[in-house]
Amino acid sequence: MKRLQLAVIGSGKGSNFASILQATASGRLSADVRLVAADRPDAGILDLADNAGIETYLVEEPRFKTKLSPEIETILAERITAAHVDLIVLAGYMRVIKSPLLDAFPGRI
Repeated sequence: MKRLQLAVIGSGKGSNFASILQATASGRLSADVRLVAADRPDAGILDLADNAGIETYLVEEPRFKTKLSPEIETILAERITAAHVDLIVLAGYMRVIKSPLLDAFPGRI
């Protein structure tokens, strides 16, 4: 069976992401995390991903607190597309997802 390829987006310390890592390591979840993105430079999810050897991406958006600008969200969609993922997991992500990302991954978030 093909393992799902995941991108995980988060905003916080990474407890949800840690559970995903445990589930993949134990075989309960047949998946690999290919990219972790966060919208805060101090987000613990980035440290967890670094320690696991997973590519990370820091989304930098100083203008809005509740959403990303369409330009920044488009860049995020491009990074996720380049990681060749099947699904995007929002693990404690604290922003509203808008059309650039939704359009790029319909039914896969």
